[in-house]
Amino acid sequence: DRASPLARRAEYRRFQEALWYGDRGHAQQAIARLEALLESAPDNPAAREALAGYLIGQRHFEQALPHLRDVLARGVERPLLHNSLGVCLEAAGEPELALLHYQRALALDPHEPNALRNAARLSGR
Repeated sequence: DRASPLARRAEYRRFQEALWYGDRGHAQQAIARLEALLESAPDNPAAREALAGYLIGQRHFEQALPHLRDVLARGVERPLLHNSLGVCLEAAGEPELALLHYQRALALDPHEPNALRNAARLSGR
């Protein structure tokens, strides 16, 4: 059930438009556009990850969690993704689980500055 090339181009254009708004400081418009995109293309991990990033930026940690978990469930492994999940879990009152994700981010990139800072803070170093 792959989308046609025309449908994929339209999806990509909608994704880029959402990022354009976000890059210009219009996070709410970016969020709305990404949510609309995901209604018609729920299997788009890039849109889910971008949406989670904008939600975190707006401090909507609980809303970002399912999007981050969905992307991870699809086998995407990036340091920033694990760090973002750690931030959301920490905000949800799950520091032990958050630390595991910060450590996973560091396993993928030992120099990831956000994960270094977050892991050090939680582990008391």
